[in-house]
Amino acid sequence: MISWQEEFCELLASRNLQVIRFDARDTGLSAKFPEGPSDREAMRHIKARKAPPPYTLSDMAADAKGLLNALGIRQAHIAGHSMGGMVSQLMAIEYPETVLSLCSIGSTTGDPDTGQSSKEALAALTAPPPGNREEAIEAALASYRIIGTQNCLDEKERRTRAEEAYDRCFYPTGRHNHMLAIIASPSRVPDLKKVTAPTVVIHGEADPLVNISGGRQTAESVPEAIFKSIPGMGHDVPRLHWPVIVQQIIENTQRATGA
Repeated sequence: MISWQEEFCELLASRNLQVIRFDARDTGLSAKFPEGPSDREAMRHIKARKAPPPYTLSDMAADAKGLLNALGIRQAHIAGHSMGGMVSQLMAIEYPETVLSLCSIGSTTGDPDTGQSSKEALAALTAPPPGNREEAIEAALASYRIIGTQNCLDEKERRTRAEEAYDRCFYPTGRHNHMLAIIASPSRVPDLKKVTAPTVVIHGEADPLVNISGGRQTAESVPEAIFKSIPGMGHDVPRLHWPVIVQQIIENTQRATGA
């Protein structure tokens, strides 16, 4: 939840949007699940869809839908970054009556031939879990130096955010289970072609974790989707680019409402 910074959410709220952010399963204060299999043979079975992961991205989309139901919200504009973009895409696919508009940031379609990570970024993502608080914070900073937007790295702010995240909840099993959910997911391209919600796809041109080809294919797959690439942006939502990202989200909601 706190990955979406309050100041960013306030920019959206200042444009007459009610903003809801929440902890996905296995993160923050949400429910935790046991670790899924980690040996190579088991992961091959999951990838080949011969064995189930602990849960799927569709399960996570159902979580978000369930939250809206619990809040009594029938329709909403949906935005997600990285894996959250994948979950947001599935919401538009599986709950079209709920999704007024879709914003997918730094994400991909599940097609194994697009959106691939650089070796350095993948190594940072799959590194062994840290053993204590300081190791966790240093690991977060090391990853940020690799995948973050290079011309505006703010290590002081990122350290503060890493400390807040660790103190709120440290559960490295969650990242592993999320990876299994992503690995187990088939390409969404055929279903994205059926999405009717107004869609904007935003992607950093320097994203080393999810190559920009993933964003391009997402936009190409959704009818009449708008693609906005941001020069120099990596795999984050940096303060430098908040005005552009917020404006793209607002304009997309206006496409949906006719405002």
